[in-house]
Amino acid sequence: MARMALLVVDDSDLCRAYWETLEREGYRVLSASGSGEALRTLRVHLPDVVVVILDEAGLVSRLHQEVGPHRIPIVEVTPRTGVSRRESLLTRPWRNAVRQLVEEAVRDAS
Repeated sequence: MARMALLVVDDSDLCRAYWETLEREGYRVLSASGSGEALRTLRVHLPDVVVVILDEAGLVSRLHQEVGPHRIPIVEVTPRTGVSRRESLLTRPWRNAVRQLVEEAVRDAS
């Protein structure tokens, strides 16, 4: 059974690029274009990892609250530097680093 990733991004070009990268790594990818859709998706599916590319205050905290006792790693991608680390924080450009961070996050959660 393929591992599952939830991709939270509101930019269609970024969504496509990350989707393709995660699919090449063997993930079945679900996407959400905003926080509401991401939270609704988490109520139905428990992905192996969540990749957030959406600069919305409090989103990562709300995602953690939604998954409750389930330990799902969250990788947050941001264009900013110097932001405090959540679980994993990745600054753009990302292509090679995203695969490594996602794999580390999933491995550490196991």
